[in-house]
Amino acid sequence: MLRPGSIGYGVYITNKRVIGIKKPEQFAKAVGGAIAGAVIGKILGFEAPWAVSSALGRNLTNDETMHLLAELEKNKDFEVDRQDITLIQLKEPFLIGLGHLAIFVKGQKTTDYAIKFSKDNVHEMLKEMFKTHFPQVFQTMI
Repeated sequence: MLRPGSIGYGVYITNKRVIGIKKPEQFAKAVGGAIAGAVIGKILGFEAPWAVSSALGRNLTNDETMHLLAELEKNKDFEVDRQDITLIQLKEPFLIGLGHLAIFVKGQKTTDYAIKFSKDNVHEMLKEMFKTHFPQVFQTMI
């Protein structure tokens, strides 16, 4: 995935917000160990379900959670509170065209949170992730 000014990009969903991060591989290195592998897979959307605890086979300790959140804060490009999201649109990549994820906030007609991607598997994982966590505001486009 990519966004202007980044080569790599990730989307992370918590119980309170959606966070976009640039260079997810650097984020993973900073988090370290098994958590990095679990988190980077979830951020990139290559594995389901998206809870880190399912990948690790356990819940994170308080220290691990605090470290993870601190690294997210350092690497974030944007964050949106869940309750402020009014629409999430996902467009599938087609032939030479890129796919597109757009997050609309508080009824705005445009978005500052647009992410592009080229692979069908990223589209499918994003679709499943947002359909699961935001069914009332999620829509797919052709």
